[in-house]
Amino acid sequence: MHAAATVLLLREFDGELEVLMMRRGTGLAFMAGMWVFPGGRVDASDASEAIRARISPDALGAWHGRLHTPQGEPLAEDAALALHVAACRETFEESGVLLARDCAGAACSGERMARLQEHREIVASNAGAFVALLEAEDLYLDLAPLVYWSHWITPSLEPKRFDTRFFAIALPPGHEVSADQSELTHHAWLAEADMSAVMYSAG
Repeated sequence: MHAAATVLLLREFDGELEVLMMRRGTGLAFMAGMWVFPGGRVDASDASEAIRARISPDALGAWHGRLHTPQGEPLAEDAALALHVAACRETFEESGVLLARDCAGAACSGERMARLQEHREIVASNAGAFVALLEAEDLYLDLAPLVYWSHWITPSLEPKRFDTRFFAIALPPGHEVSADQSELTHHAWLAEADMSAVMYSAG
């Protein structure tokens, strides 16, 4: 079973709350054609010392004590950190949204995000390249606003299983969403009433 993290990106549109959903490619071996939230499995680099140095100072330790095991025990600090970082990394890979700030504490501008899009494929093929990108751009992950939402485990009948933590966060101002066109092919902003129509649809 693989540890994984998923993010519900939220926005307000015409006075209604919407969540981002993305469609998996129809040729994938797992959940082909399904509509999902951005996310994926945890990588060893997600709890490295290098990534710790790339966490916003006001978010240091924000992950500790947030997550628990199914038995109610606090999740190990490294495991909790890795889940938060994986949430940020996978969100960037799959949707193009980077939950990070510069050294002055400012969120990434839309222009900067447009320039960083070319790095998504590199990070997707090598999770360790994520910290290298943060270092090169002098950016710091903004973990504090991530709100822990839920914990789901893939049913035992599935051949590939994930132990997944779900987080929620508002879409940063000026960020544009786009599917990676590799694992994910389409995206949509959906209100609660619309979600059931696509959540389990592979058509």
